[in-house]
Amino acid sequence: VNAMWRQTLGYSLDAVVGRSFGDFMTPASRADFEATLPRFVREGRLTDKPYQLVASDERVIEVSLSAVGEYDATGTFRRSLAALVDVTGRRQAEEALAKSEELFRLAFENANEGLAMVGLDGRFLRVNAALCRFFGYESEALLGKTINDLAAEGHEAVSPRFISLALA
Repeated sequence: VNAMWRQTLGYSLDAVVGRSFGDFMTPASRADFEATLPRFVREGRLTDKPYQLVASDERVIEVSLSAVGEYDATGTFRRSLAALVDVTGRRQAEEALAKSEELFRLAFENANEGLAMVGLDGRFLRVNAALCRFFGYESEALLGKTINDLAAEGHEAVSPRFISLALA
């Protein structure tokens, strides 16, 4: 058993020798691991498989497991060489990003003011319901248009300058 693995999870050598790798997983990960193991033994390769390990202090550590099987001359599986990457921080960042994106989406969609996301070319990429009501169009009809497409005659040339300034 790798010393870094033991240090990361906080187990002594005596606490891990003779135990299955699955013993250190959450119940859901253990069930997935046990279901995946026969295929791994048969195919000899596992790449970036997500699992959750339980540290000695009961913290759950998100890991990505990659492994290759080692076989004897008769083709019998003998052992594996595995690499674990702690992806706990990355998973937490992904969850925080997803929450932030959801909060932005809710604020954008439910705003009382007309809001739009506009591309560098001035075309609407995303519009909210308030903007649709203001212009009297469905969102599908606004997407891909520019503000110039909606401007009153004679005012079309004003908006490219303001778009450039807003994006600068």
